Amino acid sequence: MSGYSYFNYDQMTLLKVEVHSDELELLQQVADVYDWKTIQTEVEPKFKEAAFDFRHQKPSDVCPHQDKPEKDLQETFPFLATTAAADKVSNGNPKGAGRKGQDFLSYLKAFLLAPVLRAEQNCEAISGAIAANPAFYVACGFTAPPAARTLRDFDQIMCAHNLWDIVHQLTYEKNVEDKVIDETIENTLNIDNTHLLGYSTPGKYVKECRECDLFDGCESVVSTDETADWYIKGKYKCYYAHQIGLSQLAASGAPLGCVVLNGKQYEPDSLQPLLEDVMENHSELEIQKVNADGIFNSQACRETVRSILGKEVELFASVNPRRKKDIEQPTRGIAQITKHGSVKCIAGHDMVFLSKDQNLDAYIFGCPVYNEEARGKLEHMRLEVPDKCACEKKQECSPNAAMGRTYRVARDMLSQIEWDNPQFSYHFKLVYALRTKIERLFGRMKGRFKMKHLYKRGVDNIRGHILKFMNLMHILASVTGTYGV
Repeated sequence: MSGYSYFNYDQMTLLKVEVHSDELELLQQVADVYDWKTIQTEVEPKFKEAAFDFRHQKPSDVCPHQDKPEKDLQETFPFLATTAAADKVSNGNPKGAGRKGQDFLSYLKAFLLAPVLRAEQNCEAISGAIAANPAFYVACGFTAPPAARTLRDFDQIMCAHNLWDIVHQLTYEKNVEDKVIDETIENTLNIDNTHLLGYSTPGKYVKECRECDLFDGCESVVSTDETADWYIKGKYKCYYAHQIGLSQLAASGAPLGCVVLNGKQYEPDSLQPLLEDVMENHSELEIQKVNADGIFNSQACRETVRSILGKEVELFASVNPRRKKDIEQPTRGIAQITKHGSVKCIAGHDMVFLSKDQNLDAYIFGCPVYNEEARGKLEHMRLEVPDKCACEKKQECSPNAAMGRTYRVARDMLSQIEWDNPQFSYHFKLVYALRTKIERLFGRMKGRFKMKHLYKRGVDNIRGHILKFMNLMHILASVTGTYGV
């Protein structure tokens, strides 16, 4: 494996490595072009301190109920604390015995670049990819192939001490400096939830410790996977999964923050921590609009947005009909008012929203065939405009109206529509169209880069799993100039 150092990327085809040329080119570009020194300078010292604590920490199989006697022992013999501090400062290996360790940056690249080669984000797969792919080996800068156990320890330290968060902050700030992200035009925030399948046994609980004198009689149990539960996606869709929430800048498509929820937890619970993350870590952003899914369409979510981001910030969420039903034939010429607020005429056309009648508290809809204002709105929104011809239902609908039928719908009849910002208005559709970027971001991270394969447990580990892919998106955007969404 040490001989890989004199291979170049063009010679990989001679080894019959099954890697597509575009992936190999992207791997080389990211490894060579991106400025990794800033991450190394900021994160490596913190990692070394965390690694020392990790090596000397108490084994996980020690009973947590035995902490108190150990504390009392230290109070009885105060010199134990002094000895521990001295051991931490002193060199544990004065003769320098043992093999020289790998560079910190090599391990970091191994985790961040593995998805480029479509390798799953687990230590066994990454270790196998390094051993089997000379291009990956060279790109990471290893001098010897790392063991899967070493990779697991590295990832555990990074997750437990929130070092992936620091990497995310550095990669984000670099893109701001390089103008890949223009914070002056970022005034819209996308928020959405998704799920990552869980591979643990549902409802399984175990005792906290394994080797303990109190094991037989101990009644303290913990879940083997605290965040995995049954995630109800729809009427016929149910997954045993972890739930994650993600925030994204709508203009550039850059991922901003993430939160881990229990699988069965109410989706809007992700709103408050994501907005608080924006205020704490990105206070320079002037967010004016928040795009979210229909389940966020509630007064409680609007109040949450305004209380955290400001009273003038608007929440754009699609129609949530809840218990609303379709209204059939409410009046002459109108066939149906759907539970999502669409008005259909008897000729099968969707009526076009024109404006609001403030005096009558009603929405005004116009005919898309005869009403020029309605046709102009459809053209402006780049929607399909019906052919301007004689409508076969004209006499039955509005025989004396040259502009066709104009229909007013009472505000109370469409209570699922937000009066101040109607979901069928052009302004709403223009802003809400940006929300598709977070769907494409999820598709790219979960599908192309295989974020959907999650084998870790615990909030810190799952959050670290998500942050790796967010970091990768920032790094790729720095190299290519776009987030690709």
